[in-house]
Amino acid sequence: MPVILLVCTLFAAGPVGDASPLILGADDEADVLLLAPRQAEEGPDGNLYVLDVGDSTIKVYTPAGEFLRSLAGKGEGPGEFQRIDGASFGFTPAGLLFFAEYIRGHRWLTIMELDGRVVRTLSPVVDMTFGVAKAAALDDGGFLLQLAYMSTVHRQQEYFLYDSPRSLVRINAEGHVTAELKRTMVTTGISYSADGGDTSLPFRPAFAWTLLAGGEVVWTDGTSPVFTLFALDGRPARALQSPLPEPTPVTSDELADWQRERKTRGLENYPDWWHRFGRVVEEYDESLYPRPSAQRLSTTPGGRILVEGVWNGETGGAHYWLLDAEGQQLCARVLAIRDLHVSPHFVMGFVDDDEGRTLLYVMNHGGDEMAALSKVGTMLETEETP
Repeated sequence: MPVILLVCTLFAAGPVGDASPLILGADDEADVLLLAPRQAEEGPDGNLYVLDVGDSTIKVYTPAGEFLRSLAGKGEGPGEFQRIDGASFGFTPAGLLFFAEYIRGHRWLTIMELDGRVVRTLSPVVDMTFGVAKAAALDDGGFLLQLAYMSTVHRQQEYFLYDSPRSLVRINAEGHVTAELKRTMVTTGISYSADGGDTSLPFRPAFAWTLLAGGEVVWTDGTSPVFTLFALDGRPARALQSPLPEPTPVTSDELADWQRERKTRGLENYPDWWHRFGRVVEEYDESLYPRPSAQRLSTTPGGRILVEGVWNGETGGAHYWLLDAEGQQLCARVLAIRDLHVSPHFVMGFVDDDEGRTLLYVMNHGGDEMAALSKVGTMLETEETP
């Protein structure tokens, strides 16, 4: 019998501004259709900014969903995306928009006015080949950057494993690294070749972090309920005990399901590639890591920490935990939404329609983020099989 996870202690009922959600991405948006939205944020002007990897743009909408303009676009110059895959964006304390690109994209941050006029580019001074997976702007003109580096390869019996280094660094307004807060090395891929053709492994540790209002950074790889807090100079500040469960071992049945899915997809779409490279997944019969419990962190305007668990394709949802600044649980639910987060005026995230298209879900919280999260939870709660 399916069981609904519902453990809320402080979600109070109350008015939630306009409690009807706004859905962006449906057919009725004609030529401003969101093709493949991957990130959405509220801008300093109160408008909605959506990264659309389908056409390499950041689309801007009013809070009512009216399309205003597109920014960036695909290209080689400043103000354009060279590689949209893995790109991310945000806003500076001065009210400017910035975006960053992944490995083989531009090796700079683009900083622009909200109308798209380029102000400048900022190139991180990093010797290794890198991409920026996520960034947060700081009050001093610098940034926190989550950097991904080129993989290294090591041989394991008849195949090769690809190890991916990642780090969280602070750079100043000139791009120089002033502190490294965290560095990890995770095995992320497997291949019969040492120079490509690798397949991403499942159940990998996360690299999740968020900047708290007091200037600390909370970080987790999802494999422990204990989070680490860092000062901006890189010193570990303290540990934060969360109510998240201990990660559980990955079963042989789960790996077998993953292998079958990869084989089916490979034979249907890329049979030559499957026979040359893809069948290496059959060699990966024991997970290197336990199943992570968290994959994303965000901070709410009220100073709370929102933790997103790993998406479960069978239940069509992800665990969410809302914690106070000391790690105490305020609410925990399983919701059919990805990248749920809270901005100054909205609760937003991504949902899928019946045809598998990704849609942006937005609700005005009317100044009461707790009540709005409760409303979203009621509307999008899903079922979980224990």
